[in-house]
Amino acid sequence: ADSKEATMTITVDTDNRLAIGEIVKLQNLSRPDLNGRFGIVQSFVNDTGRYEVVSIDGHGNRRLALKPENLTQQGIIKPADPDFSSERRFQHVVFWPRPKGSTNAIPVQAFDDWPPSHYDEEVFLMEKLHWKDPQVLGGVESRGVAKPDFMMYFDAGNTHAPINMAAKMILANLPDYELSKLGLESSHSTTPRGACVLVYSPMKMSTPQSFGIPGQDDVPTEMMTAGNPDRLFSLQQLLGTLSFQMSPEGRQQYEEHDDPMHRMFGGMF
Repeated sequence: ADSKEATMTITVDTDNRLAIGEIVKLQNLSRPDLNGRFGIVQSFVNDTGRYEVVSIDGHGNRRLALKPENLTQQGIIKPADPDFSSERRFQHVVFWPRPKGSTNAIPVQAFDDWPPSHYDEEVFLMEKLHWKDPQVLGGVESRGVAKPDFMMYFDAGNTHAPINMAAKMILANLPDYELSKLGLESSHSTTPRGACVLVYSPMKMSTPQSFGIPGQDDVPTEMMTAGNPDRLFSLQQLLGTLSFQMSPEGRQQYEEHDDPMHRMFGGMF
């Protein structure tokens, strides 16, 4: 058995096959609990004609060898699809760890049935992604904003899936006072794994006149929030926000905003 495994040829998927890092859904399996779950393609094994897929939407890290007919991309918006960059209809993005050997961008996707109310999001994550212990962190910023406009969900009960490096970088960017809201002493106090979710949630800002600061009565009302709460994004834009978290520019912006006056007024001074 060992010699047979040693001679197996594992190749990067080509010739109109699925590529490493592509998102798929599992289907037509004898295990009903696996059908409909998300997976990330790791490789294609020529000798068996099967894909090696990691199902990492729950709190495990299950490696499966699946036939092509057991995988579908129906309903998944791929980076090559026009809708990936042109269709602006999301306020959230699910992002997975990028597989080793993948040259593609971070695997991302969104749900058409994402709940419209923040109060229902944790239940959705437990039922849809099979999360065990959803946790949320605020304070996430997109490029050029004065105040945080995103928050991030991760599954604190996930201890086996691959480390999500993009989520780990977000944790490293956040100031200690944001981490302390979850009882975390530092970004090293937890390790986000598997799927994580970025959700648009522009922060409300205090205005100088609300604190009775003289000469600040002309601050426009629209500066009460960090952004339009009804704004919608394409997956390409949301992927750009994730990429910003991992850039030197992103780190510099977080450092510049880490002071009490900026936290309160967001660049009005």
